[in-house]
Amino acid sequence: MDTLSILSTNGTIASISNNITPVAAILERVKTNDLNQIPANYLKINHFTQVIWMCYSLKVWIIGLMAVNAFTSTLSCLNLFLYVIYSGQLVGFFPFYAMGLMSVVTVCMFVLSNEALGLVCIFLTLIASVSTLESLQKTIGTGNYRFIDLKMGCSASFSNSVWTLFGVVAGDFNVMAASGFSMSLAFLLVLTHLYYRGVSKID
Repeated sequence: MDTLSILSTNGTIASISNNITPVAAILERVKTNDLNQIPANYLKINHFTQVIWMCYSLKVWIIGLMAVNAFTSTLSCLNLFLYVIYSGQLVGFFPFYAMGLMSVVTVCMFVLSNEALGLVCIFLTLIASVSTLESLQKTIGTGNYRFIDLKMGCSASFSNSVWTLFGVVAGDFNVMAASGFSMSLAFLLVLTHLYYRGVSKID
């Protein structure tokens, strides 16, 4: 197996893992009644980003890409609905979600070209990463490191590190730039969590 295949396989596993860790974070905070510590905007943006990646993989018909995006779309949907259900927002949220999903899929599959859709995927991946700064802002504002989930931060750091390396080896600037940017933000979140955990008096 060549280097690109190894990196692609590890990146796929890491991407799936990156969409599993929010489940643990949500369930953990449900037990402690701290659901407000979950970055809700990230869950929403990330889910629609994964759905759009799924549309892209269907249009270009790459089986491996379809497989990983099927997993990440499903897991990100589970994350979002777990949050919505436990926060008591399901009734008000679902109609908007259904309409939004149908609109997004229709535009992606029947309006946008493959090239345009690929650019949208990259752009939304960056926006999803930026949305995690919500947790950074709350941590700095309150001094409470629990607003940044360490498992989610480490998972995102590893996943984006692998895809950044993949982009470098493959000579794919788009993958390298998007993943490198996301990796930097994920590292920043991890370091911020560790810093505030070290100086915090919260048990």
